[in-house]
Amino acid sequence: FLADEYKDLASEEASSNPDPAVINAAAKEIERVAQVAGKNFPKFKTPYERALYMEHLALRRSLEEATTAKLDALLAAANKLGEAVDKGVGSVAAAVAGGEPRGKKRKRKEGEGEEESSEEEVGGEDFGA
Repeated sequence: FLADEYKDLASEEASSNPDPAVINAAAKEIERVAQVAGKNFPKFKTPYERALYMEHLALRRSLEEATTAKLDALLAAANKLGEAVDKGVGSVAAAVAGGEPRGKKRKRKEGEGEEESSEEEVGGEDFGA
């Protein structure tokens, strides 16, 4: 990670007319970058801790990949279901818009018409008087 900084320092030192200020600035930049990188790198007391950390990272990545795969599968199933619902709603809307009856109209029998008229008479009575 310090390759560019070391190249600058080496090229300045190898030049025919080295400038001490530029060499000093390049060395300070290398030191600064190394310190920043060292602060962000986790510290391990033993090789066992490092192995546990690496195992943790691998497990976490595999869980994230598995979760992403499951979510992708669920999303695909939901999209398929949504398309089926849209298709069903479209066919119902087309049937309603067509206005054609699905079945034949039922003819009344002789007794059915009289029952309806008697129900109307009962419903029309005034019981409050």
